[in-house]
Amino acid sequence: LDLAIAQNAAETILLHNRGGDVGLRVRLRGTRANPWGIGATVRVVYDGRRGPAREIRLGTGYWSTDDPVTVLGLAGTPRAVWVRWPDGRETETPLTEGQLEVTVERAGARP
Repeated sequence: LDLAIAQNAAETILLHNRGGDVGLRVRLRGTRANPWGIGATVRVVYDGRRGPAREIRLGTGYWSTDDPVTVLGLAGTPRAVWVRWPDGRETETPLTEGQLEVTVERAGARP
């Protein structure tokens, strides 16, 4: 990932990641009241195990924001993406071999 850092009374800094490994980009589509799935927990599923959990957050500090699209590091071949939605429902979305981006939509989320 590249990183953009905004600072009060200073220029924005852009750091280019030139040596990092490729990850899995995950975008959630939640309910009308919570379209980005803020508060959901996401994990990569491998054969018989799940990777570390990542919580989708929107802001973590003074005038800050996080991108609701998250990139999960990979430690093997991913088979699916597991999501625990803010209302407690759980979904698992299968991945195809080599897939590095997925949009997971909560069932019944939008008309």
